[in-house]
Amino acid sequence: MTDTTTIDLLCQRMTEDMTARKLGLASHKSRLRAYKRFAAWLQRSPDTATADDIRLFQLHLAETGVGTVTRNATMTGLRFLFRVTLRRHDLAFEIYHIKEPRRAVERAQGSPRHVVTGDARPPSPVVEGASQVLRRRRARAGAPALSWS
Repeated sequence: MTDTTTIDLLCQRMTEDMTARKLGLASHKSRLRAYKRFAAWLQRSPDTATADDIRLFQLHLAETGVGTVTRNATMTGLRFLFRVTLRRHDLAFEIYHIKEPRRAVERAQGSPRHVVTGDARPPSPVVEGASQVLRRRRARAGAPALSWS
């Protein structure tokens, strides 16, 4: 069996595993893209990879300037390959994700608080309403006001 045949069979097995877990089309594409990228870098079948290969691939991604989101998506695909398809938990353990640094956003006068904190969504109206109710109750009871902002 040639190396190309092994890669094709492994790719098919990975696709079947994703289908069995009912992953969406975008997840399929992302994980297969990660698989192909790793196989191209490794220049052999990924089932022969070692822990050093994983480490060197992660260094390769960092040195080539791949973005944080792309790198984490690639590593998620490889984690699926090693953990689920190949059942190589020793290699899946070597994979790590990195955090994207949070950017400081200047707050303009009167802008919403969620823009400053960098949250994806504004605070829930229910939570905001509950905060206002608690503040009013504390004020009526004569307790000192709390600042949650």
